Amino acid sequence: MHAALARKGIRVDQGWVDAAARAGCTTEEQLFVQFLAHDLRKAATAATLPRPLGTTLGGAWVLQVEAVADVGEPAPRHAKTMKALLTDGVNDVGAVCQGWIDRLELGAKVFVKDAPVQRGVVLLRPDNCRVLDGLGHVKAEARAARAAAAAAPPAAAPAAPAAPRGAPAP
Repeated sequence: MHAALARKGIRVDQGWVDAAARAGCTTEEQLFVQFLAHDLRKAATAATLPRPLGTTLGGAWVLQVEAVADVGEPAPRHAKTMKALLTDGVNDVGAVCQGWIDRLELGAKVFVKDAPVQRGVVLLRPDNCRVLDGLGHVKAEARAARAAAAAAPPAAAPAAPAAPRGAPAP
């Protein structure tokens, strides 16, 4: 299950995964929900963020919001600017949210993918990040499964056996 979390950008220690399994998490979904409720500083003991950050925080990352403040104009809502302090569990990184990101609050887990970086500050926008929650994860997994099923070629239906001559049609 540790590898499955890592593929989703969640980087936690194997010891944390083992402890969650001992506590009753038997599926990836249960482990994910446990992760969302857990403090990332206790789940990760090794730094994962690249140092220095470069011009892009490439790939998928799940970071925790340690602090957040509204630094923009009071109105309109869609033009709100937030600054945040994010952590990978060991190292902190500053972030500025350009545009409204719903449910960005203390302790939330944020999925970040290929976010630009300027002067060591990650620039978050609605197109490169989203706040994670258990329900959204379940819905996203269901949407992905439906999309994969729709993209797969239809299976050929087995041909019905031919009725013998003179037998009534079914």
